[in-house]
Amino acid sequence: MSVAGLHAQRFSTFSGTLLDQTNAVLPNVPVTLTNTAAQTRNEVRTDSNGHFELRGLPDGDYQLAIAEAGFATLYEPVAIAGHDVTRTIQLRVGGLHETISITSGGPAYKPDPESRTKAREWAEKRMQKVAERCGGNGAAAAASGVGGNILAPTKIADVKPRYPENLEAAKVGGVVILEVLIGIDGTVRDVQVSSGDPDLGSAATEAVRQWEFSPTYLNCTPVEVHMDVTANFVAQP
Repeated sequence: MSVAGLHAQRFSTFSGTLLDQTNAVLPNVPVTLTNTAAQTRNEVRTDSNGHFELRGLPDGDYQLAIAEAGFATLYEPVAIAGHDVTRTIQLRVGGLHETISITSGGPAYKPDPESRTKAREWAEKRMQKVAERCGGNGAAAAASGVGGNILAPTKIADVKPRYPENLEAAKVGGVVILEVLIGIDGTVRDVQVSSGDPDLGSAATEAVRQWEFSPTYLNCTPVEVHMDVTANFVAQP
């Protein structure tokens, strides 16, 4: 490349601050920009204030990737076109995934009230411990503005789907995918069938709506969590 070409080429900076969904900063998290066309990859970690800065970027289309344990991986396009780009980026708590199998002709599911009661008592004690911790060291951590402290949920009430009788008789099976929203209190607030037979989807939805979880905490704050459920309905020959 000629000297004139070098002078003409423009370089910019991509910078910003990384936060969690309570707006607390996330330090020491890798931030990566990849330019596939130019076959370049730039990476830097956020500092103690959640700030990052990637310098010397030529014009082009980049893919931003940020991955941190406990959070949903973020992918976003970034266009560099002769000027600096600054963003405030927020990571959300990562979703849950569960796969269940329901076989036709199997024994009917029978709930266990005693186990559910014990699980709820355990969840209440867990919440008390969280409250005590958040009133001490947790409060100090919150005051520091540093985030990323996640306490994952635990299922405390489980209900198995019932195989629809008409599909069981017809020996019809299939896979249903559900998108579930778990509220801040650990109860299921919404269930949507994203794919699968409508009757199988209704059976799976009816069961999943009765699931309960211990609350998910982020920096001592209860937060909603998304969950994907795969229900395999297996028809016996």
